[in-house]
Amino acid sequence: EEVGKAVKEEVEGLRAEVRAGFGTTYVPIDVIWKKKEIPVKDAAKKLRELRAKDLEVLEIYKVADGRELPRNVPKLDRDSPPFSDMCMFPGTPYQTSMAHVVPYDPICSLTWGEAIALVTGKAGSNMFASKNLRDFVRGNMEDKTNPFKVWAWNYLQLPYGHDEYFDNFKKGKAVVITPIWDPNNRWEPGTPYKLLVAATPEGYKWLLGITPLAQDPTEFRWFGEATPEEYKTATDFLQLVVSALGDLLIQSEVMDVVEQAYNSTDAAGSKAFYATIRNALEKEHGLLSDIIEGAFCDDNRSKRSNASSNSSFPNTLVGKLISLMQERKRMKRLGKERETGDPMIYAPTIVEGLNGQLLLPGNGKILTIDLETFFEENPLLIPDPYPVALKAGMNISTFYETPLLAGSNGMAEDYSVDDQGSMGSYHSVSETLTGEPGDGMMGEEVQNE
Repeated sequence: EEVGKAVKEEVEGLRAEVRAGFGTTYVPIDVIWKKKEIPVKDAAKKLRELRAKDLEVLEIYKVADGRELPRNVPKLDRDSPPFSDMCMFPGTPYQTSMAHVVPYDPICSLTWGEAIALVTGKAGSNMFASKNLRDFVRGNMEDKTNPFKVWAWNYLQLPYGHDEYFDNFKKGKAVVITPIWDPNNRWEPGTPYKLLVAATPEGYKWLLGITPLAQDPTEFRWFGEATPEEYKTATDFLQLVVSALGDLLIQSEVMDVVEQAYNSTDAAGSKAFYATIRNALEKEHGLLSDIIEGAFCDDNRSKRSNASSNSSFPNTLVGKLISLMQERKRMKRLGKERETGDPMIYAPTIVEGLNGQLLLPGNGKILTIDLETFFEENPLLIPDPYPVALKAGMNISTFYETPLLAGSNGMAEDYSVDDQGSMGSYHSVSETLTGEPGDGMMGEEVQNE
């Protein structure tokens, strides 16, 4: 029995570690960071104040309206290097997929309004109320065909099939790529920094393949391993972004409308329930179909993006907003349970040694990407670290099953009403209808933590 137990533990240990890249084993995501409850109050204000010193890039965002590409901002060109023949990782040789930071999808991107305004300094608190903010982020088919979502800064060059690991992931297939960036420093176009990579074992297999790389391969000379200081810098920035996203959710005027309508109806689980929330939003901001309609999409994008007038899309959008509203309720409840009175969110924190000593977790091998080396031929392709951090904040919060932004991951079909009026959800029934802890993943987490 003891031998069998030992063998089982050894097998589980091997599954938790994936051998790749330089013949080393990288630390899995749930070992890299410790999940901790932190307050969100004033986090958005703090991030905004830190960002205010980045005058050059904020001026770029200020003049950008979705029409012309601003100076010092390269546009994505899939047919030219480095986009056509370079990938940050060797997982799918000779196959690169361009992964969006801010969603290309005309529905998902609408929920990013507050977050985009926060890091770009754009006017408008949300994309429902501000057409200018919508045009900057999503563009339109008439004349605003260079929105942020088509800028080169909005892409990371990942292995083929990124949606399964970087967008639409569950715990078994998850990748978080976050900037090693100190927000006390100034960022301007071309400023280099590194990325810290955290993934599940399956995520590492996708990124790196299952065959170890040759020692010091020149084609992946941008690979490295994080120092304790880089690990802390990346974690501190990611934690700030996660808490700021939580703070924005608490402050959101759109969420106020959704929650008020949600609480006013007794028709939970029916078409009437959906219609009540949709009507409240449309009374405040106009027809959702008009807001969704007309987002720019090029010939290479999916039919879903091109079919923005699809009659089911307003309900899909409402479903995503309901899911975000539930996260807001959980944040408030978590604060009350911990007797702080202020909303709290689960965020990544560093793993400290004895007496607070700064150590690298696990075996100490955390993968990094040096963007200065990767983009050495054109440093203006180095993406702004703040939007990249928003995507990382979205992904790590989704990994913790408390998503703070809508995207393909975990929330794509979160709430959907079929032709018979039945409503399906990613959460348990009690969570869906009440926002209280239930028998789903969220409920277990809140009760047991």
